[in-house]
Amino acid sequence: PDEADMPQGVERLYLPSPGVRLVARLVDMSLYTVLVYFVLYVQHMPFNLAYLPSNPLFWLGMLVLEPLLLCTCGTTPGKALFRLRVRMMGARMQDGQLARLSFGRAFARTLLVFVLGLGMMLSILPVFTMLFSRWQMRRQGVTAWDVRTGAVQDCKPPVPSAGMRTVMAVIIMFICLQCTSFLMQPWTPAMLDAITEQNPDLGAKLRSLLPEEPPSPEK
Repeated sequence: PDEADMPQGVERLYLPSPGVRLVARLVDMSLYTVLVYFVLYVQHMPFNLAYLPSNPLFWLGMLVLEPLLLCTCGTTPGKALFRLRVRMMGARMQDGQLARLSFGRAFARTLLVFVLGLGMMLSILPVFTMLFSRWQMRRQGVTAWDVRTGAVQDCKPPVPSAGMRTVMAVIIMFICLQCTSFLMQPWTPAMLDAITEQNPDLGAKLRSLLPEEPPSPEK
């Protein structure tokens, strides 16, 4: 129905597609990765396997940062790019709009996304959890973490075109990838040693991709 046909005091919800929600989350994860590596770079931290994105411990900080953003701003950088917001279904403020999540509910939602949606970033498990979440959302129109926390993720009107914003998201993620690559350069030797120790063939292939160091001048 049109806005004019909506009952008074009832706010219309514009629900984003699974693809838009996924791209917004990938932007948030890319920005978080750069933030973590920037802090580690400034602190001159030695290489540790726990600092790799494939390790679930790497994402513990995001379990705190995202709830803080959701309970204070109602959105995150990636979601804001697509004008998305996460709010409390049923709880309304004085102006009639849905209220923001409390920190407790926001934390529970982020934790459920990490476990049920991202598969705790364990090996190829995220592929299956994301596919299942997409199927569930297509079938039921809502995700498991929103149902269990009483939240709803909608798009702030007027609903923007996702095309140009998706291009901007890709550019942001590419820049984040380049920044991450630069910030990880001091770890390259230690990382190659750790990879070679676990998988010699893979370590040898990775070393072959690196530019050869110029020979040292003869004394």
